[in-house]
Amino acid sequence: MLNLDEIRKTLADVVDIVGLPSPRSIEPNCARQPIDFHSVQESTQQFAAACSRCDCEQLSLQGRLLRDCASEMDANRNAGSDLKFFIQLESTMIHIENNLAPIASARVWWTGQRLAEVTRYIQRFLDTESESQWKAFAEKLCYVRAIRCGMAELRGFLALPVSGKVGGFDQFMEMLNAVEQRLKPDVAAEICAQLWCARPKLDCQLQNLWYQTHGANLVHFISPDSQMWSQSDIGILEAYACVWNDLLEKPRAFVTAATCRAAAEKARVTSGNMGLNDVAELLSDPECLAHYGLANILPPAPATWRLSNLAEIEAFLKNELSRWYLRPYRFELQPLDLIAAVVRAQRPLFYHKLLAHALLQFHVLQTSLSGDLEAGYFDVMVTLARNIDILLRGYHLRIESIPKLESADGWAEYLDSLVQLHCGNPSTMGATPLSENVRKIVDSGILQ
Repeated sequence: MLNLDEIRKTLADVVDIVGLPSPRSIEPNCARQPIDFHSVQESTQQFAAACSRCDCEQLSLQGRLLRDCASEMDANRNAGSDLKFFIQLESTMIHIENNLAPIASARVWWTGQRLAEVTRYIQRFLDTESESQWKAFAEKLCYVRAIRCGMAELRGFLALPVSGKVGGFDQFMEMLNAVEQRLKPDVAAEICAQLWCARPKLDCQLQNLWYQTHGANLVHFISPDSQMWSQSDIGILEAYACVWNDLLEKPRAFVTAATCRAAAEKARVTSGNMGLNDVAELLSDPECLAHYGLANILPPAPATWRLSNLAEIEAFLKNELSRWYLRPYRFELQPLDLIAAVVRAQRPLFYHKLLAHALLQFHVLQTSLSGDLEAGYFDVMVTLARNIDILLRGYHLRIESIPKLESADGWAEYLDSLVQLHCGNPSTMGATPLSENVRKIVDSGILQ
């Protein structure tokens, strides 16, 4: 049994002290205080003590590990000890999230938060756009399968009578407000809110510290509307190669900038042969594409990941998609997350950069992956190709859907198809046969 109230309080103290956002820190007129790392050890000791009083040995272990990392950081402050601490903090948060999963109020909070995010973006458009198409879209959104499932979960939590009719947008908003009020005193929901606020910023912290530990004077600035990198003593392709050398436990050959350039050229030729001219154009500038991959796709702290078996590679590919869809890297992407990203952009997402990067990483791994993987080299290459196949379908789905988006029905159809593409199979990789184009990619990868 989790000691939720103590976990909530002590976790909030740790999050605040290390400077991560929390529900109370993002309230109006709440100024952020400078990080006091000397207080981190005390707060983590209290958190570890709270974890030890829970009937969960794994959570107790996570608390002790976080406390030990804080002690190491306090005794020997450097980028390496800081990175180790924040990696452990991420692991601890994910473990708490997993332990909350069986609790009904926590599950409803996550669903409600995702739905609220979608409605917030729609409401923003309705406030600024007078066109009736967005009003029609808001109503039609309630018919999208993933939205209906989320609303059914909220309806069950509120013990509302089951109705065969789909409520409109106003009823949707009323239901979300009712759930919010019901969950206000719920401790599990408060912990979920802490995790939701802190995780995205934690990814940024991990990425900055990872670069510092690798001697790259590369600073990552993130604002809600822009991403910018500045560099002085290491090239983007060198930094990109460092990521792959961290990820590969026993590489057949170490990845270098030259490896990345050669892989980009192979991928450029491949995409050109497939008729993907915009993708080929991206691959003709490997520095720019590597820049994009570092900022939006690859893990923020690669040293914590290893690509030594098929399960790890499948998790790696799922997490790449999660990060590209504006969620933290180690995050279980749900259908509502896909919808939120699209509604936020007011357009289908452009898959050409994600597809270009998938082709680039396929050829990087084809050159550098060890041949003694548990699953076998061929199975890994097929898994990577299946991922490319899904992204290729996402690329074509956007092109095919654009003419239909003049109507609300077209938007609903697109969102249902997008969710089916990424979440319709038990695995992100799917089990459908490879397309002819992707089969050629696999063949070229195995033969070279």
